[in-house]
Amino acid sequence: MRKIRGFSSKARPYIEGHPGMTAQQIVRSLLASGEVQSAAENPEGSLVATLHKHHREIGVERRRDGGVYRYFPMGNGPGSGGPVRPVSLSSDSSDDVVVTVRLRRPVADVADVLVASGKCRTRGEAVGWLIEKGITSARL
Repeated sequence: MRKIRGFSSKARPYIEGHPGMTAQQIVRSLLASGEVQSAAENPEGSLVATLHKHHREIGVERRRDGGVYRYFPMGNGPGSGGPVRPVSLSSDSSDDVVVTVRLRRPVADVADVLVASGKCRTRGEAVGWLIEKGITSARL
């Protein structure tokens, strides 16, 4: 499959002109404008994951705001360099149990990709989804 490059070079100037947008908003706008393309089966999800994983290399920072990541030029915008707000674990079901866990960075990165792509709303929801998928696949 042919890999189309150029997203990283377009994302940074776009974010500089539109600080505070989510990854989905940034990717949808760049795809709609024709400035970027992707040969992936799911171009939006692929580019959202690219932005999430490589934001530092692109030269932008992300900050958690109300359960979603928003992207800013380095050192710009409210809360630059400040502490990240704690994740809110809201529960819609009386059967849910809140559990505090420590994750290795690669596992947390996977949860963050699920949040950035829109698959899950929070890290807690993403970790719960991953655990359920693991249990289902192991057939315990």
